[in-house]
Amino acid sequence: MSIKNQFSKSNCLNFIIHLLISLLCVLVLSVILLCLFAKLICTVDIPLYLSVPFATISVCISVLVAAMLFAALRGEKGLIYGFILGIFVFIILCIIAIAKGDSSFTGLATLKFIALCCSGAIGGYMGISLKVKAKHKY
Repeated sequence: MSIKNQFSKSNCLNFIIHLLISLLCVLVLSVILLCLFAKLICTVDIPLYLSVPFATISVCISVLVAAMLFAALRGEKGLIYGFILGIFVFIILCIIAIAKGDSSFTGLATLKFIALCCSGAIGGYMGISLKVKAKHKY
């Protein structure tokens, strides 16, 4: 792919559209998974200190699935696009935290950043793998 083709206006527009679709997917899946977790907390006696790990796992699962979608839509560079999606989700979570008044950046935030980027990269790789596998199916 030539440099001119790679950075064409329609390619950038498609990238933004695919990214927004994936971020919407993260939002919907996160809400569903967090609601299921809230129902679990209400029905089973789970200690409240487990809420942070469960919330992080819920968002990581959402990023993994959305990165699969993002990579399948893009059709190339799944690891990079999934990693980018993880970064965008982390930035959105940081903006929400700052808006809530929590401006401290802790080790837990660093761990969440690593988890989101890794789950995004893994999801991107899986999305490309599934697309290639479906293309070569007889």
